[in-house]
Amino acid sequence: VDGCRTITKVEDGVVSFFTRNNKIIPLTFEPLLQTLKQLPSGTYDGELVMLRDKKVLSRKEGNGLINALIKGSNIPPTLEPHLILWDVVGSEPYHERWGQLQDLAKPLNCPWVSLVETRIVSDYNEAMTHYQELRKRGEEGSILKNLAGLWVPKRSQDLCKLKGEYTGEFQVVGWDQGTGKNAGRLGSIKVISQDREVECWVGTGFSDQQREEYTADFIVGSLVE
Repeated sequence: VDGCRTITKVEDGVVSFFTRNNKIIPLTFEPLLQTLKQLPSGTYDGELVMLRDKKVLSRKEGNGLINALIKGSNIPPTLEPHLILWDVVGSEPYHERWGQLQDLAKPLNCPWVSLVETRIVSDYNEAMTHYQELRKRGEEGSILKNLAGLWVPKRSQDLCKLKGEYTGEFQVVGWDQGTGKNAGRLGSIKVISQDREVECWVGTGFSDQQREEYTADFIVGSLVE
């Protein structure tokens, strides 16, 4: 699952959500809030995804809805948020923090909060076996964590993301304008493989010059690798 990184703070029964950039996520879904109020005061790390008919929306659609929520829009009533918890913010090593989180989450038992799927591995082969199982299920990949690692609010050498990288020829079938510094120019393109088996949006890897030059008229319909 690849959702919106979310820092959840619980203080004396008051629940607040923040992005990794410390922007407030004004989520008011009462069942989720009431569930999280059962947690002791503290800060919890995880990601927020959106569900429709109990299925997780794509990263583009789900995060787009969360970004719209931050800007003042409402979540459509047909959707529900789901919080996946990864960690407890603290000074203890990861294996202790994960044990704390497991104990804290046990009583919650609800469809709006879950713990990230976790498996302890002892070597590279076990890690790759787990990664391949996730890929076969359609997941993006997995993250290796050092059991002795400390929580830090930035990239850490105690974490390693395992993701698949493949090359192929794709046709550009969609174009989306960017936001923020990319407003008014390319934000992402939608591509589809020649066999029509793979279809996705690509929004990274473009230089500033390419974002200016790659207008919809220029790039839609062309082939890229």
